[in-house]
Amino acid sequence: MDEIVRFLAEHPPWRDLPRDRVAEVAGRLQIEYFARGARLLSAGGLPSGALVVIRSGSIDLVHKGRGGDELLDRLGEGDALAADPRVARRAPDVDAVAREDTLAYILRREHLLPLMDEPSVQRFLVGTPGERVRNARTGPGSHPGKELLATVVGDLVTRTPLACSPETPVREAAQRMRDAGIGSMLVLADPPGILTDRDLRDRVLADGGDPRGPVGQFRSMPLVTVPADAPVMDALALMVDRGVRHLPVTREGSVVGVITDTDLLRRQSRSPLLLRRVLERARSPEETAEWVGMVGASLETLVGGGVQASAVGRIGSLAADALLRRLIERATARLGPAPTEWTWLATGAEGRRESAWPPSRAGFVLWVDGAPSTMVAWCASLAAEVSGGLAIAGFRPAREAPSPAEPGGLGPASGGLAIAVAEGDTALLPALLDARPVAGTLDPAPFLRGLSEAARRSGAVERMASRANTVPPRGFFQGVVLERDGGIDDRLDLDLRCLWPLESMARVVAVRGGVFETSTPGRFVDAGALGVIPTVLARDLAATWEFLAGLRLRLGGPSPALGGGVIEPDRLVPAERRLMKDVFAVIQEGTEVVGAPVATGRPAWTA
Repeated sequence: MDEIVRFLAEHPPWRDLPRDRVAEVAGRLQIEYFARGARLLSAGGLPSGALVVIRSGSIDLVHKGRGGDELLDRLGEGDALAADPRVARRAPDVDAVAREDTLAYILRREHLLPLMDEPSVQRFLVGTPGERVRNARTGPGSHPGKELLATVVGDLVTRTPLACSPETPVREAAQRMRDAGIGSMLVLADPPGILTDRDLRDRVLADGGDPRGPVGQFRSMPLVTVPADAPVMDALALMVDRGVRHLPVTREGSVVGVITDTDLLRRQSRSPLLLRRVLERARSPEETAEWVGMVGASLETLVGGGVQASAVGRIGSLAADALLRRLIERATARLGPAPTEWTWLATGAEGRRESAWPPSRAGFVLWVDGAPSTMVAWCASLAAEVSGGLAIAGFRPAREAPSPAEPGGLGPASGGLAIAVAEGDTALLPALLDARPVAGTLDPAPFLRGLSEAARRSGAVERMASRANTVPPRGFFQGVVLERDGGIDDRLDLDLRCLWPLESMARVVAVRGGVFETSTPGRFVDAGALGVIPTVLARDLAATWEFLAGLRLRLGGPSPALGGGVIEPDRLVPAERRLMKDVFAVIQEGTEVVGAPVATGRPAWTA
């Protein structure tokens, strides 16, 4: 009995039940043996409405046609026969055939019905693949109680904030901060601001400011705040992105406290906040390369702490942005002012804030149309110098777009790119649709929006949709990948077979709906809200990407050098192997819906 309970507790939906209910199920099971070739349904040997849980062996679900049996699915250890709705409805042309000698547990209908009030059992038996992916709880980082995920910003607030008027003398404010043992004070002005120990150092002491003067002229603005119910990860990302060490916390519009980078550092010994300080002190290429390794270790800590893949990618991209801006500052200091406005665009996965670590060197320099010829040389020098620094730091060569080391970067906004899109040359289009600005004074939004419109008008987005069409595997079975044609493979390329199709689909629906969100899950959700794709499918696709990206990080770490993109089925826990069948089903449905306008010539799906 203990062995049966242990087995059930390793597989859904039983593993989500209380232990006493699992033991109750185990006590009511019948043990059946099916010889190879036995037909379970057409032979009529199963009790009406029974659930068959495979203990060992395998069962093929087949479609009985004139030309023989066509494989529909293959079930292995831990799978349940009635979980397939085609079998549950007893379709006359579907049968279950023992592929090999199979041992199974049979749970009769009268014992199954009392369990149907359990949400996990409902999802397992009659839920959709998307529902099961959205409610998945697999892997080391998915269990409740992870401190970094469970804590919200408000939990870190321990005292009311210190505040003063803008007319308060600097000396008095500094004395109050010293007496309270804190490093910041809110300045209640219009607009409000904050006076920090860094302001006292840099704006008063270093710049020769008058300590008798009012704090209003030395305060930092605008005031960067975070809601009290925001996750700690959001505060961490905001601090890294804005380069601040003190973050006021608001509740219902009022500031209730201030958290510091020290508060977050206590939560994590390898915080990106600490790493930003290390980068600021890095002086040589060797020190910068060492910093890149430290960021990788920090991201590994986040992955081990169960942080979502999208949050890990965001933190990594913020770190990459910090290094990129530092290199750009050094380069522009040597090159002198640019002849006209420009911007540096991060593209591809880095533009979506979804890159592995170290990220690629994909990026472009964009400058104003009609710029003098000296601008071309200036941008080429900037791109080459910065790209060289990224290479020394360990950033990977770009795959999705030309490297900034290529002379001239992208070129004028009205140059050849729009013409190339119109002619159907979309080689650069995917990367540029993912682009976001990192540095520079030029606002690229009009160019990027125009690029999206050009892709829609020219039909380029539909050609992108046709390339995104993919046939995912059917599932994992006994240590191999089962393809839909019955073939098998030892490994699965998560990037090529799963993540890339999802990211391509997200890009397509974003262009169709005029969505300017760049993250993959965000694009799906926004497209669903606009009716570009069904809302439920949008949530399913977003959850599927998050699960797969998290799986890739867990198995391979943030660094692609660790081989996370290609996985072997045996590296997954049983629940993950089973869930991959649902993942593939969601990808297949997304491919069919997103690719429908290409296949039929119809407009995109609308609600």
